[in-house]
Amino acid sequence: MFDNVSPQVLVALASAILAAVVSLTSVYLTNLNNRKTEKDKFEMNRVAEREKVRRGKLEELFLLFSKWDADMVALGHFYLRVITGETNEDEALVNVSKNQISEKDYLQRITMMIDLYFSDLKTDFDKVLDARESVWSFCSKIMQPGVRIEDFIKVQEEFRGIAKEFKAKMAKITNER
Repeated sequence: MFDNVSPQVLVALASAILAAVVSLTSVYLTNLNNRKTEKDKFEMNRVAEREKVRRGKLEELFLLFSKWDADMVALGHFYLRVITGETNEDEALVNVSKNQISEKDYLQRITMMIDLYFSDLKTDFDKVLDARESVWSFCSKIMQPGVRIEDFIKVQEEFRGIAKEFKAKMAKITNER
């Protein structure tokens, strides 16, 4: 079949075939490299975007927690006046309402954000809630006889300390990222 073909044509044909194979191999290898590079860039962008969203949620959580913490302290001050006898519980509730102090809305959002985005903070937040319950035990409708102001102040200060530790933990998470 190649008997009538001159050697120069066969060399040219072999060169063309070889050049085509080299070109296709080069294109294939370049595409593989480009695909890997794009895949790596996509993954880096995905991770960066996820971290950006998480950081935004952490900032929102921090602000919500700070507001909730401040409201808890304010509620404690209103109930301290009840415990000392400076006012009665109904007046305290009116003052709380006038000052728009409510911890429940914040607490629901904080709990949701921890459950959805920051499960690593759950144990620490449970400690905050336990300290909150200690404060609320003094703020019940029926004041226990023999309730001492010092006891209330002590649990309020313990709550503040645990809340401060929780805020520091949130700040640490922000700095780790």
